[in-house]
Amino acid sequence: MQEIPISVEQEGEEFATLCSCCGRPIYWGHGWLMSEGQSLAAFWYQWSEGHQGRFCLAIARFDSEECLIPGVVVVTARIEAQSLIYSVVEPEASPWKNFGSFGAISNRASALEDRAEVFSLVDAIAANEMRLSERILGSKLQG
Repeated sequence: MQEIPISVEQEGEEFATLCSCCGRPIYWGHGWLMSEGQSLAAFWYQWSEGHQGRFCLAIARFDSEECLIPGVVVVTARIEAQSLIYSVVEPEASPWKNFGSFGAISNRASALEDRAEVFSLVDAIAANEMRLSERILGSKLQG
């Protein structure tokens, strides 16, 4: 199988808020997952310094015609036993409530209908978004 080239285009600066339970920074960012000039996904992430090795990622997917696929998928991730463990969350468990023109958050059952694609996108974003990948590797996950 031929690999396709993947890149991330960061959009805007990362910003921080404070966690309500531990007072440590929560970093937020946004970007685009691209392949050969085509948008594969828009994404948003949240990384909390106080909850080391855990992050949330929201993904708005695009089809081969670069048309938005309905439903933003929200995934939580944690580092466990040298692996990244992902879980798709229900809309009410998402740290985001609204994605405007990108659409509503998908429920878990709907998002898991395309689980192979969703988790492939999550892997690609986690590996290529430097703001995330540096934190993941700093959490003792070895590549």
